[in-house]
Amino acid sequence: LPPPSLVIGLRSVRGLARWPLPPGISLDGRDLLAGDRAPGYTVLAYGCADSFKRSASLRALVFCGDPISRWLAARRLEPRHLWTEIELRAEAAGEGIELWHAQLFPVTGSDALGTARLHPLTSRGNPTGALQQNGAPESQQQNRAAAAQQQNAAVAAQQQVRLGWLVAGLYSADAAASSCEGCGQWTDEFLRCTRVSIAQANAG
Repeated sequence: LPPPSLVIGLRSVRGLARWPLPPGISLDGRDLLAGDRAPGYTVLAYGCADSFKRSASLRALVFCGDPISRWLAARRLEPRHLWTEIELRAEAAGEGIELWHAQLFPVTGSDALGTARLHPLTSRGNPTGALQQNGAPESQQQNRAAAAQQQNAAVAAQQQVRLGWLVAGLYSADAAASSCEGCGQWTDEFLRCTRVSIAQANAG
């Protein structure tokens, strides 16, 4: 029998249904609240045969069921995009390398996942209550607030789709070869986005 897939903690992430999970690949949604980062959310993707212990070398490391060399080549990435120079020097010196420290997992803000209220903002960055000071009729204020809320909701929905597509590209080379409406190519968006490692996600 093929190894089972597992899905934990996913919420409000769109676009994943287009890229079904291969056998043995799991998704693990995590809230990120610790340290000096703004609150956010990420989805870890990993395989049951991945290198969860320190690997002797990059050549021996496996991620999402693939040797990391094959995984990187399929996504036009290099080890320097995932690990620090210090970590890669240690690997080159024969000291091994950790999948746990690879910056692999895209992060989205909490607003994009619906975990914080989306406030329509004025140019000063204050909630729409500030509009009441400019003398506009209440109906205009309500219309502006509703329009801003709709715009925020549309932006949040697009961020959800983008996160789902970026996560799918971790386990699907086909997803990584695709583009997303309103975004660029997967590799470009992956390199542009904020990412965390498994170690950072485990820290909260």
